[in-house]
Amino acid sequence: MEKSELTFFQRTKKRALVDPFRLAVAIFPFFLFALLAILPALFFPLSLVITLPFIFVPGFVMYCFYSDGLTDPNSGLDVRFMNNLRLFGRYYRRPYFGSMSVLIGLLKGGAAYMVSAFLCGILFALAGDAFFPGLSSEYQALLALIESASDGNEVIAFLNSSEPIIHMISYADAISFGLAFLFFFHHLSMHAPLVLLLAHYQDNGAPGRFYASVYRSVFAAHRKDAYKKHFSSQWPLIPLYLGGYALGMFLASLVQIDLGVMTFGGLAMGLVFLLPQMPLLGVSRLLLARDYFTSFAKETLLTWERYFEEMQGMFPPDSPEEQERQKALSSLREAMEKLKQNNGDLPPENPTDIPKE
Repeated sequence: MEKSELTFFQRTKKRALVDPFRLAVAIFPFFLFALLAILPALFFPLSLVITLPFIFVPGFVMYCFYSDGLTDPNSGLDVRFMNNLRLFGRYYRRPYFGSMSVLIGLLKGGAAYMVSAFLCGILFALAGDAFFPGLSSEYQALLALIESASDGNEVIAFLNSSEPIIHMISYADAISFGLAFLFFFHHLSMHAPLVLLLAHYQDNGAPGRFYASVYRSVFAAHRKDAYKKHFSSQWPLIPLYLGGYALGMFLASLVQIDLGVMTFGGLAMGLVFLLPQMPLLGVSRLLLARDYFTSFAKETLLTWERYFEEMQGMFPPDSPEEQERQKALSSLREAMEKLKQNNGDLPPENPTDIPKE
């Protein structure tokens, strides 16, 4: 862990000022990948379930790698087209792929969507006429139709033709998609230090989900400190994004009151409003990784040690498998001792492994 009397925000700002121009330039490839990820939402909002994990997440990880490399004078990393592709593609390599626990993030976003949609439905039902004139009378007509209709087709036809109800559903869904993305992005930002930990940590061939499990244990042990550091430097992200999303959704509604149009407009403007904070966000992920490197390395070694100890007795004493198990345990204990001797210092800072072209 870095020894410093500076606050976490001061450390973040100091590191970001090492090369602020190139750090700002690196925002543009991230923004292009982000736009590419949300563009299909213009036509089919649920496509975000596919495009966010496979386009937005690698783009965000790419920016985290840039935040690491560009603030290290010895890395030789620069913002170039091929570097964009290499860092974007690095996410799909072991051990990074699976390390962000994207499925859990999507579930959090889905839960936020359902809660938001429920609350918006209640709000609009209680004060619907204030937002959508004529909504109350349309509700009454809908209830009467449900009681008298001979089949569901009449109800569906009514819902498709009722402008106040269509507008209400479109706004409720668009608001809910916006809040779902906020929760998903927060999940990513809290897991991003792991990919930077893995960039510094010597990979032993384990999949990303293994390291994600180790990271969750480390995060649980430092949860209060991690959240304090995160929100002390990144709290503007929430009002910036919400303000941008609300503005984008409103401007898009002037063009067309449609779920896809308003969701895309809100996400695009929300991302634009986030861009000024991205350099500090990326650098803060690096500093969190450095602060928890010792805990992560120790927990990884202990996890592997427990794994090999549990295998005791599974193989004959003189078998090659038992010899390999003993050798692995010996290596792990040597690594643990070395970690203690080095006081958990990080290896040299050059995780990108990309030569200057």
